[in-house]
Amino acid sequence: MSATTLLFLAASAFAQAPVSPAQLPGLSTSYYTPPPAAVSAPVPGMTPLPEPPKPLFAAPALAGVASTLDPLNARELMRASSLLREDSRFPQGALFATLSLDEPTKSDYQDWAVYGSTPDRKAFGVLLQREQNATYEAVVNLTRGKVERLARKPGVQAGLLVEELTSAAAIVRRDPNWQAALRRRGINDFSAVLLDCWAPGTAGVTGADGPRLVRVLSFFKGKSSNLYARPVEGLVAVVDMASRSVTRLDDTGEVDLSQDDGAFDEQSVAQPALGPKPLQLAQAEGPTFEVHGWQVRWLNWTFRFALLPREGPVLYEVAYKDGAGTRKILHRASLSEMVVPYGDPSAAWSWRGAFDVGEYGVGRLASPLEAGTDVPDNAVAFDADFVDDYGKVLTLKRALALYERDGGLLWKHYTLDPEANESRRARELVLTSIAVIGNDDYGLNWVFHQDGTLEFEADLTGVLLAKGVLPPDETTVEDRYSVRLSTRLAAPLHQHFFNLRLDFDVDGPENRLYEETVTPAPYSPTNPTGNAFQARLRPIESEREARRNLDVGEQRRWLVASVASAKDGHPAGYEIAPGETSVPYADAGSAPRRRAGFLDYALWATQYNPEEMYAAGLYPNQAAGGDGLPRYSSGKSLDGKDLVVWYTFGITHIPRTEDWPIMSVHKAGVKLVPVGFFKQNPALGVPRPKSTSPKAQ
Repeated sequence: MSATTLLFLAASAFAQAPVSPAQLPGLSTSYYTPPPAAVSAPVPGMTPLPEPPKPLFAAPALAGVASTLDPLNARELMRASSLLREDSRFPQGALFATLSLDEPTKSDYQDWAVYGSTPDRKAFGVLLQREQNATYEAVVNLTRGKVERLARKPGVQAGLLVEELTSAAAIVRRDPNWQAALRRRGINDFSAVLLDCWAPGTAGVTGADGPRLVRVLSFFKGKSSNLYARPVEGLVAVVDMASRSVTRLDDTGEVDLSQDDGAFDEQSVAQPALGPKPLQLAQAEGPTFEVHGWQVRWLNWTFRFALLPREGPVLYEVAYKDGAGTRKILHRASLSEMVVPYGDPSAAWSWRGAFDVGEYGVGRLASPLEAGTDVPDNAVAFDADFVDDYGKVLTLKRALALYERDGGLLWKHYTLDPEANESRRARELVLTSIAVIGNDDYGLNWVFHQDGTLEFEADLTGVLLAKGVLPPDETTVEDRYSVRLSTRLAAPLHQHFFNLRLDFDVDGPENRLYEETVTPAPYSPTNPTGNAFQARLRPIESEREARRNLDVGEQRRWLVASVASAKDGHPAGYEIAPGETSVPYADAGSAPRRRAGFLDYALWATQYNPEEMYAAGLYPNQAAGGDGLPRYSSGKSLDGKDLVVWYTFGITHIPRTEDWPIMSVHKAGVKLVPVGFFKQNPALGVPRPKSTSPKAQ
């Protein structure tokens, strides 16, 4: 995670000045009262991001039917921050690692949705008192105007703060041993070096009960648009954030810098001949979807959404209109954790395995979306309110977008006699945010399809994390852990794993989990030619039994069905249909694997518990491992229970020269597909566009 990246985001993506208490005299009774316009103020020393060349449609005014699940607005965040800082228990000098909605339990939500019994509006915060190396948890009751809980949480480390990453870089830059290491490599201009700050992991460093640590890598950036093209290989500084000092400087060898600056900005590389002619994406009548507060209605779909600082884009209350009624599918769907382990065993690399959700927060690192590039011109953009490290409210501009896109062919059949063509074009609705996490950029998309399918689609792009190497000669030993990009540059093999937390409510909270397998049928009187194969559904009855892995030989999938449908003998619900994925290759006993115990299985299922939200636990930073799903999955019954299903998919990235200097988007994800949920194809009623002829051309 780059300190430069985080500082840039803090200074320029958060384009508005903090909202002052004078502007927000009290907590509004409406969740949707928009905050007063903040006065833009330049941040000293930083250049604000330019506005997009084509402005996105303005988001509809946040007005409509409020929900207890709506994210905290600016007034509520300011109120929660003020109540905490005014509390006598607030540790002096504490910083805010996070502050967001303390979501009501499902029972409280149902009491509100069905009976109108509104639960108290609350905020949950994690604080860091750095001098004491102490993490605190807080619950603020906004409805009653009081701090309900503020207590130290021993044995854990809060996720990294923006201020820490910027200050850790400054500490290293002043260190005489680091300066000497650069001079030995012929680098005398320290300002030309990017300091990239990482969570430390646990390999070779003290865990959560020890010092609060940050690791710092060095890159010679020069004037290139690619800040990661010339790594200062083998140089890793470890900073103790309490003592504000470099406690260790690992230097495993001097390798000359690559001369390839890896530039990818338009001025350096653009070729006019490669520019296609304009493709207009316009909806003259406006979008098909409607936005009411944080609720979206699109064709037969309804859902609520938010951008949370830790998880990024989150869905709530996902339902589909079926005939005269609306049927619920999910209560909540989110990216629970994302981890990126590297496969290089050298000392400068073996510890690298960033937990992008739990250590950094993919929501607060969302980049401002640009129309015509990040998203199409017809996108509607939404801002997100967060707090900074000091508890001040900041608005992240254009953090989320919602848009319709062409989905290719939806369905078709052509007949020759009589000549006729019945064909429909698909439309998809996309809720998107793009997180910038150091060298990596991740598009995080929830995609709604007309046939009732819901998809999570990850767009992986950005810059490869490369290492400096010696030029090849007759004595060069084959490096099986990386791929050479140029004479002095190689990219280590690595993986990206995404874990989704899917809180299912298929036609209600009482659900069952099934495993579907396909196997060849043995020769028998009913299968005399041996061509038959069969599909079977097997109920999974306990949390331990639900620890499952993929098996392509069995075409293994998992179905979440309502209990009522199961009683009829035909389980009907939503199936997890895997896409591209991979197994983890790090040994199960290695530190990265122990910390990411959720990688042991592709699928887990647990009974709903509002305290169990993250696959690697609430505090993965410097954790030794064992928290999260290995602890949640304790063996409770799943039969007819309120189920939460956790699914992990992974990408094994064997770098290619074509990935350099910037990687084209690699798409991966998973689909939730209706199976027996509808009586027939729910996209059957999609009409033909008026501009087309019903007769084949």
